[in-house]
Amino acid sequence: MRIAIITGRFPTTSETFILNHARELLARGIDVQVICRGKIDRTLLEQVGFPSSKVEELGNNSAAYDKVITTAAAFLRGIVRYPYSTLRSISPWVTSEQVLTGYLLRQSDQVRQLLPFDLIHCHFGPHGVFGSDLIKVGLESSLVVTFHGFDVNLNQIDRPGYARLFRSNALYTANSQFTADRAIAIGCPASALRRWRIGVDVHKFPFIERIPSADKLKILSIGRLTPKKGFQILIPAFAQVKPPPQGLELHIVGGGSQEALGSLKDLANQYSVQDNVYFHGSANEAEVRHYFSLCQLFALACVTGPDGDKEGQGLVIQEAQASGLPVITTRHNGVPEGLCPEQHELLANEGDIDSLRISLQRAVDEPEKWRDWGHAGRAFVEKYYSFERTTDDLLTIYNELLG
Repeated sequence: MRIAIITGRFPTTSETFILNHARELLARGIDVQVICRGKIDRTLLEQVGFPSSKVEELGNNSAAYDKVITTAAAFLRGIVRYPYSTLRSISPWVTSEQVLTGYLLRQSDQVRQLLPFDLIHCHFGPHGVFGSDLIKVGLESSLVVTFHGFDVNLNQIDRPGYARLFRSNALYTANSQFTADRAIAIGCPASALRRWRIGVDVHKFPFIERIPSADKLKILSIGRLTPKKGFQILIPAFAQVKPPPQGLELHIVGGGSQEALGSLKDLANQYSVQDNVYFHGSANEAEVRHYFSLCQLFALACVTGPDGDKEGQGLVIQEAQASGLPVITTRHNGVPEGLCPEQHELLANEGDIDSLRISLQRAVDEPEKWRDWGHAGRAFVEKYYSFERTTDDLLTIYNELLG
């Protein structure tokens, strides 16, 4: 079996699940080619040890003159080898509005040079639209498209592109039932939609029983500094929690703009907790595991962003549970689906500072429950989110499509 995985930039620290998807397929003996519609991060690629021969960047950022040359070359090469498909790739009546720029012609020509593929798997709806356009202009392959959350929740989705996508013979996957329901609401055929959880390498996350100590109690939160991660809710809620005798700290790990960071620091100052809230910036996988090992509780106050963006699965919530951390999070989108039932008593209402304060206070005040919450979370992730389980589920979907 030969699989193409289409994504944007690769790899990225905020989308390690795509890197892990490719790794797990390679580990199963499946030939994989990652096709990037964005830039390849060569430095990070080397750091994570992923073979560069398995990654191809689609050129789309060259100068206008170079685009004219590559478009002409693609047309001449294609008109000789596959004339019908080449003509379709520049026909606005059968493909997207970008065809007259030669975009689809150039990109499909580059992908053709990597063929054959038994199956193309696109992460995120917009890349799925591109994948369906490739097949529409004659690339022979089956198609799987995975929705992650933002791609079915943004206020401004590509409705014409999605309409083309949903008319294709693809199978679609969603990382939660909530994401699946949103996909159906915007036109995804329910009969072609499957649930596929994004997995966790549980072996990389050593389980640690959380117990009280004489040191300050540390609450950890991880995510990009964007509105949907809810740090603007978490900091005021944290500020109103009555600390235990040894003291209380909030550690925020995640990159973002200087404006976002400055705004959150101002918020911490406003609530007079600037000496107890620590911003650590972005972190790689190893650093994330280190932060997990240092803290006693994990919190993620997911909310709907002003642009309609929502959390999908919230993979870091499964990673935290795998590490034995009790998790305080919100009733948002598909997030509760990824939390073990025993920890649902720590769920807070989305966007509600006081509700989140109550959940945080409960977790702080009941350290005798940390052990049971932690063991329940680890067992839940091992059962439903381990790489072994999620890769088996994905191969079942592939085999269904390929027959």
